[in-house]
Amino acid sequence: MAQARQLAQGAKNQGDVLQSVCTYITGHIKYDSSKATRLRSATGYVPDPDATLADGTGICFDYASLGAAMLRSLGIPCKVVTGYVSPNNLYHAWIMVYIDGSWTSAEFKVDARTWSRVDLTFAAAGGPSEFVGDASSYTDRYTY
Repeated sequence: MAQARQLAQGAKNQGDVLQSVCTYITGHIKYDSSKATRLRSATGYVPDPDATLADGTGICFDYASLGAAMLRSLGIPCKVVTGYVSPNNLYHAWIMVYIDGSWTSAEFKVDARTWSRVDLTFAAAGGPSEFVGDASSYTDRYTY
C-alpha cells in the first residue's frame, strides 16, 4: 500500500513503523456507528481496507483489517483477531503484531519479538481504560 510505504519512510525499526501506522489510522479513520448498527446481526461481512482508507470511516473490523493490510504490505507479521471484550461481552476486532522494536502508548504496549495486542478502534476513541492495559478483558475467537 502506497500510504503505508509513505508512513514507513525514515523509520529506524518496525516499532517506529507501527507507531506511524497506528497514529495515522487512529487520526484519520472515524468510527461509523450507523454501519455498526446495520451490521450488528449480519454475518459474512468482509472488510475492504482500500475503501476504509478512501472513506475515512469504518467499524472495528475495518480498523483491524486496514492496520493489518498496511503492516503486512511492509513485511511486518500481523494477525487480525475477532472475539469478545469484557465486561459487556462486546464482539470486536483487533490486531496482533510481531515486531523487532518496541512501542508503548496510552492505549497499549508492544514488546519486541512477541505477539502484542493492538486495538486501533479503542485507541482512536481515546482508549477507554477498561479495554486497555494487560488485555485480560479480551477473548480471542477467530484469527486471520
